[in-house]
Amino acid sequence: MSAGRVVQHQTRHLVAVIEGFWARVIDRADVVSEGAVVTEAEGAVYYGSTSVRCCPEPLPEALQGLDSASLGRLLCADPHARLRLVRLIHREATARVQGSVDTVRIELRSQAITPGAAAGAQGCVIEVVAEVSATVGEHVQGARAR
Repeated sequence: MSAGRVVQHQTRHLVAVIEGFWARVIDRADVVSEGAVVTEAEGAVYYGSTSVRCCPEPLPEALQGLDSASLGRLLCADPHARLRLVRLIHREATARVQGSVDTVRIELRSQAITPGAAAGAQGCVIEVVAEVSATVGEHVQGARAR
């Protein structure tokens, strides 16, 4: 087997925002998850998605003037914020499985929510959507066949 099939290479641009800023924003976020455990030939697998909606305000002076889309890209480019999001999403998957999860695969993408009714008076809303798949570490009652 060639190395190209085993190793996947990806280049990322990483940034760091003022310590604690994203922690406060993510801690106040609205989190909605959905998903289910299905039984496959290899065992039980959880498939789901988690939506994390946050309003990053008040913005530090250095970030004022950035729109929601730019702030969303900044959020996903900060390794500390990404780790905080991954931990939150892992907790959500574990709660939905009602047991333990082993290997977890999470794909994050951010999107800006258009100001208006969804944002209310806040004006700036970012949504991070995570698609999740995880092998289940223990048998879960009620798993349905796929």
